[in-house]
Amino acid sequence: MGSKYPLIRTKIRIPQRPPSLLRRERLVNFIHNNIQHKLILLAAGPGYGKTSLLIDYANDTDLPVCWYSLDANDAHPLTFIEYLVASIRERFPQFGQSVLEALHSFSGPPEMVEPFVRLLISEIEENIPSYFVLILDDYHNIIDSDAVNALVDGLLRYLPEHAHIIIASRGIPRKLTLTWLAAQQAVIGLGVEALKFTEEEIRQLLPRIGHNDLSDEQIHLLAERSEGWITGILLAAQTNWRGVTQDILALSGTTEGVFDYMAAEILARQPEEIQHFLLGSALFNEMSPPLCDALLEINNSSQILRQLVDGNLFTFPLDAEGSWY
Repeated sequence: MGSKYPLIRTKIRIPQRPPSLLRRERLVNFIHNNIQHKLILLAAGPGYGKTSLLIDYANDTDLPVCWYSLDANDAHPLTFIEYLVASIRERFPQFGQSVLEALHSFSGPPEMVEPFVRLLISEIEENIPSYFVLILDDYHNIIDSDAVNALVDGLLRYLPEHAHIIIASRGIPRKLTLTWLAAQQAVIGLGVEALKFTEEEIRQLLPRIGHNDLSDEQIHLLAERSEGWITGILLAAQTNWRGVTQDILALSGTTEGVFDYMAAEILARQPEEIQHFLLGSALFNEMSPPLCDALLEINNSSQILRQLVDGNLFTFPLDAEGSWY
């Protein structure tokens, strides 16, 4: 049941490293130093530089890298398998013939992925002799697909020692058995705290986008106000390209570029229930489940707040019990 239409090749090619890309040495070195794990997970909200970091790593490492940028269409398991094979064949052309043959003759239900796990593992063992890295970028686009997650879970469980996967996602992929991987010491990750741009990284980046006029004190203030969210800084800087420094330092949702990004890339992509919750609770800097329940006249604020945390939607617990966020 393979597709008769051509693949979008840019989804499976490593993007070139832009000249303006800031090398974040500490994070690139983290990946280099931990690539022996089966899985490296980068999980943070939109705009924290996950893809840029992976581009930097992919262009820096001596290991063969297979790249796969995911979108919503890849939630269909057969589409996912077709692109997965194609991404690996970019570096290992001999890979995957048995998988493609099975894919083209497949007539079972799409959720039946276990045979493809066997074929993929067999192909890796027989046709890829060297260490290699598979990068799955924008995994949040398929994070709710049971079948695709079952396939990736099977791969992670049985990967040979020379195969390694890096996943970048806006949310933590809870449908993968991360606890099992953790018990095997086979997974390591970077979250929001690690991916936030530091004051020094912001200082290095600003001249690259045409801003050499900020003092150390202003850079410190910008790092504090942005909380290391680099896309907010970039959008504010672009919107106010001909403006004054103070416009960039304001960095609020009223800045046109920041507002448009937040509305289109974050709010509009959420289910209606989440949108309603975000809009209704937006006046609070700190909130508790009872407070939100009373304000919004609902009874599941605790569950929604945990979802926001898992999805890295700019919401953080203030205590271990989840009493305040």
